[in-house]
Amino acid sequence: MGQGVPTYRSWQPGFMPLRPLTLNDFLSLPMKAITFNRQVILGGPLLCVIASMLAASVATVLFIMEQPDFFRFYPNADLGPMSAETILAIVVAVLVFIVTDAAARVLVVPGVSRAILGERITLGKAWSITRPRIAQILLLYLLITLMAVAVVLGIAGLAAVGAGAFSVILILAAIPGVLYLSVFMGVAVSAIILERIPATASLSRARSLMKGSAWRLIGNFIVISIILSIISNAITGVAQAGLVAVAETSSLATLAIVTIIFLIVSTVVTTIVQYSFLGSLLTLMYVDLRIRNEGFDVDLARAAEAAAGR
Repeated sequence: MGQGVPTYRSWQPGFMPLRPLTLNDFLSLPMKAITFNRQVILGGPLLCVIASMLAASVATVLFIMEQPDFFRFYPNADLGPMSAETILAIVVAVLVFIVTDAAARVLVVPGVSRAILGERITLGKAWSITRPRIAQILLLYLLITLMAVAVVLGIAGLAAVGAGAFSVILILAAIPGVLYLSVFMGVAVSAIILERIPATASLSRARSLMKGSAWRLIGNFIVISIILSIISNAITGVAQAGLVAVAETSSLATLAIVTIIFLIVSTVVTTIVQYSFLGSLLTLMYVDLRIRNEGFDVDLARAAEAAAGR
């Protein structure tokens, strides 16, 4: 069956139909993916965010203990000398954030790709798939960062030599560039994980896949990002308003409990929006590009048929 013509049932073996996707699909399917493989797509990023928050909390506590006036008199406070322990904690917190941010993004990819085939996987399985690719993901981050810094320095250099009007035009042109880069990064990350290619090759791979489809994807990404921003701001806004109301009328103990609840709500919302939903969206955009450009839907259908026949 794996080598023959896919049957009708295999064209939606998982949470999504195996066909080119529309804006409505991009709006609804990420949440379906999260529901289908929630342990990986939601649980993985949430664990990464918690680990990053713990490292940042330790560094923050040490910093505040050594620099109590920095927050009390900010922005007019002077920053005093810091101990080696505090500096080390800050460095570790930054490194932990970089690694956990990469891990949170890449864990979503196998969760979504396997869910397309109707397969639920564990967090351990997803980690075994993505762990060997983390170094390439970090290299991709470095390459993209270097290119972005080069562009920023170029714009600053033009402004410094008096090409102010031209630099303003470049800044305005950079807005769609940033949006393109967001989608480009998502496609490149998916290619690194699912095609097992190096970071350098993922740049040309993502550019090739997005050729002719960039504006369509950017438009979809803008619409969905605006909707997500409205929803997440509404949720965190209500939680913050409750926190302010409690702060005005309750004891310190109650305030502490409510503050913790607020932080938990904010963390969960941020994780769902930034990693789970947008990560699923970008993976689906990668799959959509391959379906449109390479007939990937047929390959997926055959893979689903082969898996069902085992």
